Amino acid sequence: MELAKIHSLPPKRFLKKIKVNKKQLDPSGLLKNSSHQKEVFSIFKKIRKEFKKINKKDFVVSHGDFHLENIILSKKENIYLIDFSDSGLYPFTYDLGFFLKQFKHMSFSLLSEEEKNHLKEIFIETYFKKTKREITPETIRQINLFKTLVSLKSSVYYNSFDSPNKNEMIKESLSGCQKILKNINQDLWTKKQINI
Repeated sequence: MELAKIHSLPPKRFLKKIKVNKKQLDPSGLLKNSSHQKEVFSIFKKIRKEFKKINKKDFVVSHGDFHLENIILSKKENIYLIDFSDSGLYPFTYDLGFFLKQFKHMSFSLLSEEEKNHLKEIFIETYFKKTKREITPETIRQINLFKTLVSLKSSVYYNSFDSPNKNEMIKESLSGCQKILKNINQDLWTKKQINI
């Protein structure tokens, strides 16, 4: 698994450490005129509080934008990762949470819930087997935290849409953030279903 290889690289000083700040959340200023600004920043405040609890030893070399569109399968079935513009030093759980959230979004209409859950289970089990890491309550908490951050970033991005469904999309995304944060300390991973 390519992600496990990246996470095992020795950290380099020139790599940036993730910062959970408002600029990272809204680099283009999309929230300036948004009616959802207050709720977005309220959720973001909770994310920052949770982020501060992460042990710095969990920071590794990370892709930073790990999702299906940045994975290429060649004709010879070799796997390549592209787009390392957001790479840096992140908790290893960042890429996991990012992938799981984006996978759900990107495979929305292509797969059944059962198929999605099965593939997420394979992804998680393969990653932890390759890295010899354990799935702990803290790991689950961090993955949930970063899923929430990705979802919150999506709700900010939806502000750029010129669509009649824009507000519904934003509300649904923010509702999902609240739900994950509410249950952030619960172990939501089981062999039968991964909700992380």
